[in-house]
Amino acid sequence: MARRRRVTKEEKAKGYDSEEMMQRSKPIDEYGCYFTTEERDFMGKHDLVRFAKKFPLDAEVYMAEDY
Repeated sequence: MARRRRVTKEEKAKGYDSEEMMQRSKPIDEYGCYFTTEERDFMGKHDLVRFAKKFPLDAEVYMAEDY
């Protein structure tokens, strides 16, 4: 089993909660994405496998982004 990444101080300050974010049920844009870019980065880094199972479009966008 893969270990989950620790939440950084900056992410805590922004109020990100992965469990709460996994409960989303409505897309935020016309393309069907559920997360903003910053939220998507957090979720992808935190637990990509679980994130991809529930939100495949957002996970695909996260993996396709060039860093």
